[in-house]
Formats: sequence, C-alpha cells, structure tokens
Amino acid sequence: VLPDFHTLKKALEKRFGGKWVIMFRLHFKDRNRSYAQDAAKEFDYVIDGDSYPDIQELLAVADVGITDYSSWIFDYLFTGKPAFIFATDIQKYIHDRGVYYPLTETPFSIANSDKTLSKNILNFKEDRYQEKIQEFLKSKGCYEKGNACKKLVEFIDAVSKKRDR
Repeated sequence: VLPDFHTLKKALEKRFGGKWVIMFRLHFKDRNRSYAQDAAKEFDYVIDGDSYPDIQELLAVADVGITDYSSWIFDYLFTGKPAFIFATDIQKYIHDRGVYYPLTETPFSIANSDKTLSKNILNFKEDRYQEKIQEFLKSKGCYEKGNACKKLVEFIDAVSKKRDR
C-alpha cells in the first residue's frame, strides 16, 4: 500500500520545515508496476526514483527515509538522518516471511497507517532517535569509529609488505 503523499508531505513540512519533494522508489521486483510513474504524473512534488541506478547515492541525498521492510534502511541508519517504517501489512509479512529480529527493536518508529506515519513524523525527537541508533548498533555488535577506510588501507599495505619480503 502506498502512503498518502499529500498527508506525508504535509507532515514532513510541518515537522522539519521547508518545502519537500518525495522520491518514490519501488523494490526492483515490483518495478514492472507503474506506481512511481503514476504518482510522479499525479503530484508535482513526487519524483519517480525507480530508474536511478545507485540507491546508495539516493540514500546520501535523502533527508528522511521511509520504507516498509527494505534492508536499505540499515545502511541509511549510518547517516543519522530520520527514518521511519511504514508497513500496513506488518503482521502478515512477519507471519509469511519473518524478520531477523523484531522491528520494535530498531530505532525506527513503525506505522501501519497514514495517520500513524504522520503522527510518528510530527512527534520525531532527534535526540532520542540518535540514542536509539547507538543502542541498536551496540546491541548488534557494530563497531564503527569513522576510520574504516584508513584501517583497510593500513591492513592491505601491511599484507603487501609481507608478500614483498
């Protein structure tokens, strides 16, 4: 089920200020449907993001992320930017497919309706969200100090030097 774009835009503008544009992107298995294209035609503030090739670049430029069950939200988590789960069929999904761990253990608020999604956006608390991100990462054993690339280069350099001897 698609979110009500008008209600979503209104909530984002009220909570975070400014004027918002919504980029809508379907899972690659659902792209034969024309939802994003139709929404982009119907609303001048909706962009069809399906044809953009690199979701990582989209995550980098997005100010807020909203998904149902897509794992990209866990990559997005590292940006520290607000993210929300909008899952109208959550009980069915959990029953049919399952999840790695309860979604309630994630830092993301969960909505099963447009009304609840709007409420979650309007009630978003930045400080508490950042705390929940850190708690979540710690509980999953994540180790991130912001210098992963440097450590990787040092490791490769050390291995290369050993081979050269």
